Amino acid sequence: MVEQDSDGDLGSRAITLWQVEIFRYVLPHLLAGCMAGVVASVAMVATNLGSLRNLVLTTEGGWLAFLLLTFGMVVTFGSVAIGAAIMGLDWDET
Repeated sequence: MVEQDSDGDLGSRAITLWQVEIFRYVLPHLLAGCMAGVVASVAMVATNLGSLRNLVLTTEGGWLAFLLLTFGMVVTFGSVAIGAAIMGLDWDET
């Protein structure tokens, strides 16, 4: 993001995403949700839930199925974590 200064010059004051307050709030929640998604998918395969480990290890392309499962879990858990973080914010009712 770039702000425009009083002279109308763009680029003189570059703002990184980490300087924007909402990104500093949301990014840790997103990372926590993504890590929870990875842990959940690994736990599902490690415990052989629904014979997932057998399917991943014995079928051709089982690693691809595991990657797709992990991607879906990361997207889901990351979205839930961001949504919970945003809904937990205090809003001024003025």
